[in-house]
Amino acid sequence: MRLAAGLLELRARSLGNGQAIRHVSKWAPWEDHYTQLAVRERMRSRAAYKLAQMQKSTGMLGRRSFVLDLGAAPGGWTLAAKRFVDTDPSTSWDSKAEASREGTSAGYGKIVAIDLLRVEEIPGVTFIQQDLLDAAAVEQKIKNLLRHRQHFDVVLSDMAPSTTGDKQRDHFKIIRLVESALQIAISFLPPSGGAFLAKIFRGSEERDFLDKLRRSFTKVKTIKPQASRKQANEIYVYCEGRKQ
Repeated sequence: MRLAAGLLELRARSLGNGQAIRHVSKWAPWEDHYTQLAVRERMRSRAAYKLAQMQKSTGMLGRRSFVLDLGAAPGGWTLAAKRFVDTDPSTSWDSKAEASREGTSAGYGKIVAIDLLRVEEIPGVTFIQQDLLDAAAVEQKIKNLLRHRQHFDVVLSDMAPSTTGDKQRDHFKIIRLVESALQIAISFLPPSGGAFLAKIFRGSEERDFLDKLRRSFTKVKTIKPQASRKQANEIYVYCEGRKQ
């Protein structure tokens, strides 16, 4: 079944050209609908459609949102976010320029993407190459970038470790990653506001991690988007309203 036209039809020509998805995992035969769609529409990964579906149900991304995309490589979610956020295509985020033209740039949102791996450039997106497990270094680079702004509106994390096939071991590894993402989100989301969306693998620490999220946010729910394969062990946690 094809995605609905408009909101979920993420076409490369409207998002900016990017490297199309290049390979298919053992869980993604060529007949997989979203893999085919990603190839046809030159999206960087099929994960773009997961974010689009979760945007439809949450409305977390606005036209002028300031968005932090953690674990962005190869840029699938970054491209998808650009479908919903109006960024200035002529420039990345220069904090000095932002301060001087605050009035005239008010119509634009911002997207900052971070990953240890290099991400192919996307017009209007600022990239930081940094190991996300080093939360202190990440936070310092973000602070250096922000300068004249204290918060992001949305923090996204689709990062995951290299899987081993051992579900419990992979679960432990992704929880460590997402705890680092959570620390960053708490540092840069506004008090009593903002949204945090992250991927986790189901497992024994899931309940404790959800409890940790509930201590940090006023609203927490889990989401399994249609584009997420049924056999995949992943779910997404969506949080709103950072507690002070």
